[in-house]
Amino acid sequence: MKYHPKKDKQGDGYWFDISTEKKLLDVYKDLNDRIQATAVQLALDFESDFIGATERLLSEHFEDYNVRLDFIADILGTDAIKGKAKEIYDNLSDEYKRQVSDYKNGDRSKSWMINRSNLKYIADNNLGE
Repeated sequence: MKYHPKKDKQGDGYWFDISTEKKLLDVYKDLNDRIQATAVQLALDFESDFIGATERLLSEHFEDYNVRLDFIADILGTDAIKGKAKEIYDNLSDEYKRQVSDYKNGDRSKSWMINRSNLKYIADNNLGE
């Protein structure tokens, strides 16, 4: 998960404004609160109910966190991710769909084709079509 500043509150949406001691302390508090509400809470959820936390990660927080389909599939099985994989594939541009076809024919010229990614996982496991 990336923690970007909220526009007009802690910065410009890209940089945190830490130009004064008060602003620095406000950023620290904001980041601490956000980490507690996200990463720490997620860790506690996994500790108390591993399967349930994985299901919630897929259904409720997939877009919020940098969730990998292969991680979910390893825990819940491939059937659990088929709907999300289809959704991701269906929302691809025509250019990316063409790239998937090229990838299946041996092309490895794009970064998603050689690095771990949801699109690579979808193409490798024929989950999108």
